[in-house]
Amino acid sequence: MDNKVTVLGATGYTGQLVVEELQRLRIPFDIAGRSAAKLAQLQLRLGLAADDVTQIVADPTQPSTLPNLFQKNTRVLVNCAGPFTRLGDPVVRAAVQAGVHYVDITGEQGFIARVFDQYDLAAQMKNCALIPACGVEYALSNWLAALATQDLEPLDSILTATHTTGIQTTSGTQLSLLRVLAEAGIGWENGRRVRRLTGSQSRSLKFSSGVHMGVWSPFGETITLPRQFQVKNVSCYMTMSAPFAASLRLFAPLLPVTSQLMSGFFERVLKSGKGPSPADRPRGRWEILAQAESSRGKRYGILTGSDAYGLTAHIIGYTVGKLLSSEFKGKGALGPAQAFEPRAALEYLADFGVKFELKML
Repeated sequence: MDNKVTVLGATGYTGQLVVEELQRLRIPFDIAGRSAAKLAQLQLRLGLAADDVTQIVADPTQPSTLPNLFQKNTRVLVNCAGPFTRLGDPVVRAAVQAGVHYVDITGEQGFIARVFDQYDLAAQMKNCALIPACGVEYALSNWLAALATQDLEPLDSILTATHTTGIQTTSGTQLSLLRVLAEAGIGWENGRRVRRLTGSQSRSLKFSSGVHMGVWSPFGETITLPRQFQVKNVSCYMTMSAPFAASLRLFAPLLPVTSQLMSGFFERVLKSGKGPSPADRPRGRWEILAQAESSRGKRYGILTGSDAYGLTAHIIGYTVGKLLSSEFKGKGALGPAQAFEPRAALEYLADFGVKFELKML
């Protein structure tokens, strides 16, 4: 039986953390990327035996190389090679054609929407699952929102929001953010998709650390949650200072043009793989809230933790373990809360310092 995991983008910052987590969990894996030299360096640094771990040269910009990813008993492909808006589609197509489960760490809403809109049916026919957006903000928001909705359907609204302090971001994260800003976002209003600009709406939000200003942001929940729940409105927010939020709202119409220009520039000058040191990662804190409301009541949930990049690797380790299990029967494009039981997932992450609470308001 196919039982291996292939990590594409294994030599990038998050990719290396994912590989280390799979190594810790003793899950068989191979490493893949564009540079044979970097793959060899990674294998040497981690002490990976050549008999156990294969180096696979594969480049999303050269789709003819992607079948190499599936020649070594691969059952799950973990994609850490972004920006996904530019590089992700060929990888998803190749995974579907091979009938292999696919997981990634994207936060780029446009790409998430394409996975659901363009590849869902083909994946169902191939009996494989496509689960994008399994990074910290996205998987955690999805799981928390799902818990907040319990016994409240049909829902008037679901709100999610993220607040971070002291998190140093990698060049890959910065490029993904620019890609997000370069496109009009997708909202969910009155039971249908609508176009909305990042920062076009702001509001005060209560977190454990206090009240912070949030701006509307194009996150994955507006794509995934309406597929799972009866809900009229889904909105997602990212916090920032009140003056910056006001400026962002004022200049929101210009963001797609300016961000598109900036993303091309920064993609040339930023060096992939740069990010916080192991000592700095735990200093960055994050909070995620979710609020679900209907005629039956209102439930509020909060998640807190640190080390967003280390936790992303921990989440990927969990999802991969579930996908390799004979108990997993999911297929097609799925949100994290559709693919994996939310409470069990969050309880698994408790050993990484994740805390959550739910209460009725």
